[in-house]
Parts: sequence; C-alpha cells; structure tokens
Amino acid sequence: MPKETASTAEPIVLRKSGDLVLEVDGREEVIAHYDRKTSDLEYATLAMSKAHQRGCAFAIGTINKGKTVSGLQIKTFGVKGVPRDDVSKAPKMPKKDPLLGDQTDALVKWYFAWCPKEAYIRYGVYLNADGEPVRRNVRRKWVEFIDDRADGLYGLEDLNDGKGQQIGKGKFEKAAVAERKSYESLDNQIIARRATCMTFHPNEVVGGFDSSDDSDEQVAVEEEQEA
Repeated sequence: MPKETASTAEPIVLRKSGDLVLEVDGREEVIAHYDRKTSDLEYATLAMSKAHQRGCAFAIGTINKGKTVSGLQIKTFGVKGVPRDDVSKAPKMPKKDPLLGDQTDALVKWYFAWCPKEAYIRYGVYLNADGEPVRRNVRRKWVEFIDDRADGLYGLEDLNDGKGQQIGKGKFEKAAVAERKSYESLDNQIIARRATCMTFHPNEVVGGFDSSDDSDEQVAVEEEQEA
C-alpha cells in the first residue's frame, strides 16, 4: 500500500490518494495531484507549479524524511484546467542522458518544439501577461576541463610564454589538467528557474532580473496580500 511521504524542504506531504498537500499553521491546501499509475504530476495552478516544484519532487521521490529513494518518478507535468499539448504528430522522444536527465539538450529541444506547455512547467519558465516566455539578454559562463595527459595536444605548459594555464590575475598553473573559463553573451533568451540549453537562470541575465516580471508571481503576491 502506498505510504505517505513528506518533504523536508517545505511541509509538503504526498497522501495515499495522490494529493500533495501543503501544511501551514495546521491548515492543509492541495497544491498538486500525483498519479502513481501514469507518473503524471498535475498542479492546482501554474503559480503553484513554480513555487513548489522542488518540494513536490522531493515528496514524491523520497521517503523516510528524504533518507530513502521512493522509486517513484515524474514523467509528465500539467496544470489543472489547462489543456495538454497534442503530441500525436511529435517524433519519438529523445533518450535522457543518465547524468543530465531532462536537461539533456536533445530532450529539452524536443519539449520546447512539441510540448511547450509542459516545457514551461517542467523548467519553470517565467511567463509574461500574454502567457509567453519572458526573454532577456544573458551572459553564460562555460567551463572546460582540459586534460593534457590524454594526448598532449594542448601544450598547457607552453601557454602564456611558458607560464602555463592562467587561473587568475597574475596566477598560472602548469599542471596537466586545467580549467578554462569562457563567457558567451546572447540576446533575447528564455528566462527560467532551471538552466538548460534553451533556458537561462535569472542569475545569467545581464543587468539583473526582477521576478515580478512573471505574471503568475504577481498574481500569487496579490493573493497573499488579499489573504
């Protein structure tokens, strides 16, 4: 029989019925429903999907106060009352990389091309008043690990007039393995709570990012103020 599990990140409990409830000051509010047969997670509202995604994933994916993996997975996402994407003509879903999961580049692109509504929920995309992704100019840092032991092609010790790989201002390293950082500036990119090949975290926005640009967060704030 299914067990009730709770999140230690926030007071979210997965009931045997599949309801995920938020416990605050002795009151319970259903924020989502999880179907154990289909592994579908449906949020009560879009705002709740953004506010409680991590807590719901924790409550579903673990038991024993987060000490044990439950074996339950979330395969699809939705919001109550919002029509789902039509994937009848979509090509076969790409496989997940074992380490990257749903952040696998090919899979991310598939979701945005064929399941945009789910992609917005899955990756926590910030949406404007028209329901379209918020876009900003961004700057992403790339980190490349160079292993000169593999084939000796990089010649790290020969870099910078024999000083080696620069690792900071006035600091150089001649070790065979080094870390090389680079930056890429891009215009008009999608901002989301999860960074992928197609989405950028608010921390990557040039000039900073104000979450109030997200229409659902504005609604959530107004609801709190009214309560």
